[in-house]
Order: sequence, then C-alpha cells, then structure tokens
Amino acid sequence: MSADWRHLSQRTGFRVEGHAVVVPLGRGRTQRVEIDAHREDAGLWLASRIAPPRVVRRIPDILERIGWQNRLSELVAYRLDSRGRLVGECWVPAAGLTADEWAFYVRSLASACDRLELVLTGEDEE
Repeated sequence: MSADWRHLSQRTGFRVEGHAVVVPLGRGRTQRVEIDAHREDAGLWLASRIAPPRVVRRIPDILERIGWQNRLSELVAYRLDSRGRLVGECWVPAAGLTADEWAFYVRSLASACDRLELVLTGEDEE
C-alpha cells in the first residue's frame, strides 16, 4: 500500500517528499502532511503539524481550544503530540482508495490544519 499513496499523490498533483506530501493552499501557503503506512492493512494515518512547542506554550487555553476544535470536526482530530507540537490527524481507509478520495482526505486535513495555524499564529510556520 505504501507505494499506492505515492502514486495517488503524484496523480493528484501533490509533491511527495519522503513519507509526506506537500499541499499547496494558495497565496504561497503550503502544508506538509506526513503519511504513516505502517498499518497498511487497516489504512493510512495522516498527520500535519500546526504549531511548534514554542507557540503552543504561549497559548494559555490551548487544551480548551483543541477540545472545541475536536467537537466541531468530523474528519480531523487535533492533539498535542509527545514533543509538545499541536498536530491534526485523520485516518484513511485504504481498501479501494481512489485518487479523488485520496485528494479529498489530504486536502481536507491540510486545509483544516493550515486554517487553525493561521488563527493561532498568523503565520505559515509548519
């Protein structure tokens, strides 16, 4: 399956960099989406960094904000990872995955993470 996500990414115009795709979002903004294909029998796990620890530490109510974002989102889940970074992630079922479906998942995650990054930081940091 790991070769398939790369092929689907190339078919949909995403630039592949190692185990990630770079998603152009307009106005010079991009978002990097990491792909974990180690659980390929179950699907693919996608994750994108929103804010580094130095930014996260400056937001006093970050856990409350993440909680509200998770309540409002149906596709993307937000969390602080083990390194203190704010990330967004989603799971993609691999069976029968088409290029259009792949593009939808990747763009949806990238857009949601970029939007929250802009709200929290005002920049395109990650």
